[in-house]
Amino acid sequence: MRRFVPALFHRTPRRQVRSTARPLVEAMERRQLLTASAADIIQNPFPATNASVEGRVYQDNNQDFIFDAGDVPLAGQTVFVDVNVNLVPDAGDEIAQTDANGEYFMLVLGGTGTTLKSYTVGCVAAPGLQLLTNFYSIAFLAGDVVTGIDFPQIGTAAIDVSVFGDANANGIQDTGETGLDNRTVYLDNNNNSVFDAGDLQAFNSGSGNYQFNGLPAGTYTVRVQTPDGTSVTTPVGGSSSIVLGSGQVASTTFGLNGPDLSIQLLSVPPASLFGGVKQKPIQVSVANAGTSFINGSIGVNIYASTDNVFSPGADTVVSSLLGKPMRLRPGQAKKLKVQLTVPTDFPSGTYFLIPQVVSSISDENAANDAAVPAAPTVITKPFTDLAISYGSQPIYLWDRGTTASVGVFITNNGNFTFDGQITLAVYASIDGTLASSTLLTQTRPKHLKLAPGTAKAMGVSIPHNGMQSGTFFIITAVNPSAVIGDSNPANNSVVSTQTTQII
Repeated sequence: MRRFVPALFHRTPRRQVRSTARPLVEAMERRQLLTASAADIIQNPFPATNASVEGRVYQDNNQDFIFDAGDVPLAGQTVFVDVNVNLVPDAGDEIAQTDANGEYFMLVLGGTGTTLKSYTVGCVAAPGLQLLTNFYSIAFLAGDVVTGIDFPQIGTAAIDVSVFGDANANGIQDTGETGLDNRTVYLDNNNNSVFDAGDLQAFNSGSGNYQFNGLPAGTYTVRVQTPDGTSVTTPVGGSSSIVLGSGQVASTTFGLNGPDLSIQLLSVPPASLFGGVKQKPIQVSVANAGTSFINGSIGVNIYASTDNVFSPGADTVVSSLLGKPMRLRPGQAKKLKVQLTVPTDFPSGTYFLIPQVVSSISDENAANDAAVPAAPTVITKPFTDLAISYGSQPIYLWDRGTTASVGVFITNNGNFTFDGQITLAVYASIDGTLASSTLLTQTRPKHLKLAPGTAKAMGVSIPHNGMQSGTFFIITAVNPSAVIGDSNPANNSVVSTQTTQII
């Protein structure tokens, strides 16, 4: 079994190439060794050989670690087996040069049996270029033919690109015009105005900044992909032609002008609210702040932010207005109402409710897509807690031949207005527990609306045919509907402090 480990850069260029790809060793097979020509190998110290290694040296123009369209084979490049392991080709090393196709071939002495013999295989960078992989460590057995040990090389020059939303289309990045991220900035190698195979895409480092690194000396055409409705305001002609020397760093700027949706708050979010409880809608204004006509689906998300800084990746959407078809001329605005209903299980705390306009349309200025409120909102998890108590204790003597009644108070100990159905039930219990009680009567469901901290007096009639003779504790219970529930069932019933004799 043969193993190899590509070495990392042993020198640091001005900018590291941002790629995680690594060359792979192709499948190897035992076969009769080829004979290297004098043009391939210019120095071979091995008295005997029974294994070989081969590959290609090339200029990797799209920096993908693969020899493909647009890459250039490098002829006359020095590849060596570093016998004395000093990382330079010298006396005692096997040295080969690449042919017109950038290919090389070298012979080595492999191990015998199961004992592997290891070598370091390296390459010398071409003038003005740098190696993506300087060295490989390869272990051979006799008869091994190791292929695909390639040495891609890149340049030492770079291009910095800045992309911004040019709202007034004047070709200048004015105050308030922000950088645009997540755009396809590329080198148009075949100059067809399309980002396709062989073109190199820039790395986006944030705030509208992009970089091309590891470029060989040459002339490059830089372009930015633009969606329908967006135009390039600078540079003139929509592309930038840059001539680079070895190790040179150049820069260019692109201004994009197109649809730009913005949003403003027209109503102040509530100072406090309960999760799961429908609130008064928030009013917003969505405007076309760009210079081109907008025709597409537009909606609004409302985020809960703890720090008053809009961070879509960290903040949580608590309410949404689904996108609806909308047409907006430049400068035109429309008012929208967003129903605010925070999920019931949303964590309690202090938040800023930030609306963000969302759309199927490209937007050239994300900075005005959200509106941060001036004051926070306290969000609380709602809970229902109805308690029952006697207005006066049930009488100590009842005649079961007549109708009786019980008076109670229902108190809302919860943290929001109770608005729902309840039933009241009266029981006769021999020991003061519901487990040993008999139902005397139960009301039909009735609607109750009760603000937090308030109480309401209610009465329950007990028909004479519902009683039986004996001495009992009278228990009265309130039961909220199952839809609403109750967080504290322990106070949903009240037991009389004295017994009642039913005769």
